[in-house]
Amino acid sequence: MLVDWQYVVFALFFTAVYVAYTTIARRSLVPALLAVAIGAAWLVLALPLLVPTVAQIRSGVTQLPDLSAARTYSADLLNFVLPSPLHPWWGAWGERMQEDFTAPPVEAAIFLGFLPLALAALGLVWDRRRAGLWALAAMVFCLLALGPVLHVNGRWRFGDSGWSVPLPYAALQRLPGLNVARVPLRFSVMLTLCLAVLAGLGLVQLARRFPRLGGGRARLALAPVLLAGLLVEHLALPYQMERVQAPAFYRQLAGSPEAGTILEWPFSLRRARSNYYQTVHGRPIVGGYVARRMHYTLRVLPPLGGLPERGSEIVSSEVEPANLGAWALDYSGVRWIVVYPDDPRLDRQGLPQFLGRYAEPMLVYQDGETVVYRPRPPGAPTSFLALGRGWYDLEERPAGQPPARWFSAAASLNAWSFGPEPRTYALRFDAWAYHQPRRLQILLDGQPVGEWRVEHTQRFDVPLTLTPGEHTIELRALDPPTSPASVGAAGNDTRPLSFNISNVELPPKP
Repeated sequence: MLVDWQYVVFALFFTAVYVAYTTIARRSLVPALLAVAIGAAWLVLALPLLVPTVAQIRSGVTQLPDLSAARTYSADLLNFVLPSPLHPWWGAWGERMQEDFTAPPVEAAIFLGFLPLALAALGLVWDRRRAGLWALAAMVFCLLALGPVLHVNGRWRFGDSGWSVPLPYAALQRLPGLNVARVPLRFSVMLTLCLAVLAGLGLVQLARRFPRLGGGRARLALAPVLLAGLLVEHLALPYQMERVQAPAFYRQLAGSPEAGTILEWPFSLRRARSNYYQTVHGRPIVGGYVARRMHYTLRVLPPLGGLPERGSEIVSSEVEPANLGAWALDYSGVRWIVVYPDDPRLDRQGLPQFLGRYAEPMLVYQDGETVVYRPRPPGAPTSFLALGRGWYDLEERPAGQPPARWFSAAASLNAWSFGPEPRTYALRFDAWAYHQPRRLQILLDGQPVGEWRVEHTQRFDVPLTLTPGEHTIELRALDPPTSPASVGAAGNDTRPLSFNISNVELPPKP
C-alpha cells in the first residue's frame, strides 16, 4: 500500500484464491476467518491512506479508463511465449511477431520462459498437493492479465461476424475501486511469482525422483546450467541506458528566487522527464506525466486549446479573441516558455507563428538543449466561453440552422473574464423547451441569477458581472425532463430532455 495500490489489488486477489482453495481443501472455515481478521486489521491501518484515496477517485480527479484502454493494454496469448524484443539473438524475430499486438512492448514484455514453464509442469504433475494452490493462482492471474477479451496474435475479433471471447476482467471494470485499473497486463507480475514457486516444486521433485541430481556435486554442476538457461531465455542485451540530466537552464533556475510556472513546448502529457526536471528547478509546470485528471485552463484555451470551427458548435467563438492566449498564459502564471528544438513532436513550421503570437522576441536563455522565452504581456481585457458538463451530442439540423444541444436536468458553461477589474457581460442564447412549457434557472458559480418560464423558442440576454478569472454558468431545468419515446414521438429516443440551446455568446456590455 505504501508503494503502489496495484500491489494491494494483487494481494487481495491472491488472498481470495488462497482462502477459497484452502477452505475447500481442508473443509474448514478457519482460513476464511483468519483472512477476515487479517483484512480487518489491514483496513484499520490503511484508513489514513484509504479514505483520501477513495475521496480522490470519487471527486473525478482520477480519470477512469474506458473499455478500449483496458483492451489495448491486455496481454496477447502469445505474449507469454514470445521472447523480448530486446533479446540479442531472437529479439528481432520476437519484435516482428508482436508488431500487430495492441499493447506497447514496454508493457507487453512478459515472456515467461520455456525452462520455467517446463519445470512448473513437472511440479504440477509430480506434486499436485502442494502445486494445486499455485497452479490455481497462476491460472487466475493469467486470465486477468489477458484483459476483458481474448487476444490471439494481435486479434480480438474473429470470424466473418467479428465475434469475441469475453474474459473475467470485464467484470472488474464495473466494480468501484477496481475500475481505476487501466493495464490488465500487470497482473502478469503475480503470474510470474506463481510460476517461480511451481518451477521450484518441479526442481525438488526432479531431485527426489533422480537422487543423483540431488547430490552435492550434481547441484554444483546443475545450478550454473539452470542459471545459464534462464539467462539465455531472458537475456536483454545491450540494455539501453541513457544518462538523464536536467537542462542547464533548469539547474540555473534552481538557484533563482523568481517564482512562476514553466510551459514546455511542444506541450506533452507523456513527457516523464518534465517531472524529473521539476525536482531540480522546483517550479510548477504545465504538462508532465501524471495519472490524475488535471484542471488546466490552458488545455481548453489558446495556445493549447483549439477553437471550434465556424458553425460547428453552439458557442459562437470561431475566431480567437485578441490577447486571449496571452491572458491564458498570464492567468496560469506562466513565466517561462521553454522550447525543445530537437523534440521530434515539435511543429517546426508552426513554431515561428506560435512564438510570434505568445512569446516576447528577446531570448532569455539558449543552449543546445533549450531555448527560453518570456510570454508576451496581456493587452486589452477579453473573455472566453466554452462548453462544460451535462450536454448531449450536437444535433444534426437542416442547412442554415445553427448547431444546438439538448440537456436533461442541468448543463454548464465555463466562462473566463480576463482583465484587471470585474466586467459586465451579456449571456445570450436561444432556448426551446421540449414538449411543454418549462422553468429555466441560471446560476453563476452556484448562486441563482434568475428564473424564467420558457414556452416557445426564446432569446435570452442576461447581464452577468464576472470578476477576473474562471466562472461556471449553469443552466438548470426546474421541471422533470421528458423522453421523446415516452410521449410517442417518432423513433426510439429515450433520452430525458428539457431544453434545446443554441447561439450562445458572451459579449461585453457597453
